[in-house]
Amino acid sequence: MLGFLLWSASAHAATLSGTVRSSQGVDIANADVYAVNAHLAAASTQSNDQGEYTFLNLPAGGYRVWALPPVDDVHISQFYPDADEFCDGRLISVAANTSASNIDFSLPTGTSLEGQVFNVDGDGVQNVRVRADALFGSISRHSTTDRDGYFRVNGLQKDDTWQLQAAISGTPVQWAGPSYSKDDADIFDPDDNSDVGAWTLLEGIGVLGTVHGPDGPVPDADVRIYAQSQLVQTTTDANGFFEATGLPPGEVTAWAHAPGLATTYFPNHDRPTDTIDATQEGVWVDGLDLMMPLEATVGIQLEGVAPRTSGVLSGVSVVLYNDTQSVGRSAQTDANGLASFGALHGGRYTAFIYGAQTGHPDDWARTETGAIWEINLEPEVDNPTYTVILPPAVTIAGTVTDDDGNPVPGVSVLVSPDDDQPGGQFYL
Repeated sequence: MLGFLLWSASAHAATLSGTVRSSQGVDIANADVYAVNAHLAAASTQSNDQGEYTFLNLPAGGYRVWALPPVDDVHISQFYPDADEFCDGRLISVAANTSASNIDFSLPTGTSLEGQVFNVDGDGVQNVRVRADALFGSISRHSTTDRDGYFRVNGLQKDDTWQLQAAISGTPVQWAGPSYSKDDADIFDPDDNSDVGAWTLLEGIGVLGTVHGPDGPVPDADVRIYAQSQLVQTTTDANGFFEATGLPPGEVTAWAHAPGLATTYFPNHDRPTDTIDATQEGVWVDGLDLMMPLEATVGIQLEGVAPRTSGVLSGVSVVLYNDTQSVGRSAQTDANGLASFGALHGGRYTAFIYGAQTGHPDDWARTETGAIWEINLEPEVDNPTYTVILPPAVTIAGTVTDDDGNPVPGVSVLVSPDDDQPGGQFYL
């Protein structure tokens, strides 16, 4: 399923409306309907009991409209008028103070996959989110298991094959197979057999550990544990102890955050370095213990003319990287152009400054000779503030429009220098 950035209605004048019905003409109520622009930002609404929907106050522009029936509905989702994929949907252009009506859907009946989810003890598992992903393309539908572990995923396109994913807190995300990898997951064809049968979830591993600082156990530390591309989060108790489940077997590591202390990776590093090997399914892994030193702090003070923001250097993103650029910490400048960093270990750092919005370059902080500036921080102390003088930059501005003259948001525009002709010539 495509992921969309939703926006709220605002004071714009375009309107778009239509109906969601089955191919037999039956009204489909409570369908989620999305108007999606080229940037994959979307407005959303729902169809009423008569299958009618309306978008009010849309920004002028081009939209593809997607109708997604309710979970228990047997009809497939489509982009208007009858496309399975976003790019195949018809682009509907609306100008300010205009309306586009009769954007009507006639959704075909789909097929389904059903089965029952169990834990390793043979009990049905309730509230598992089961998602069916088309083997090819971005189509997906989902369902949730009942108290006995039964599920039925409706509205699947016929002639497609599918893979099933299960997700529930306390158990690793996994695929029917069973497998932790989609590449190794079973493939189901509901046209041949819609019943996938019994699916016993892999239980994964549990982890135990402690977090200590200079004064002893660290309570309420935020701990993140990682294994095989999956991440869980927990908090230490009053004795600095933590435990977590829901990870797949593999190489396990962890890191912790706590006020006044340096963010630390297992067991006492400033970056991911060590792991514990935990390849056996269903075991508890002990000894994931972390020792956190006091934090080092530093400020990066920006100075420059900021021609695009009338001299104001607030809200500029600054990223502080360690010497291998394996870990970066981000901060934004305050009203005085100061970016403040804490929870650091001592060591060598470099700073990348995103100054384009102010009329300065997006670039590393550099010395007067043009070399990348190395910032050396003393551990466990408040380091002095470093002042960075931002160099000037050239700003190239313009507008991208579609064939109807509507602005197109989210377009990436690449500007590259013409190496053969130095002196300010660029390709767009």
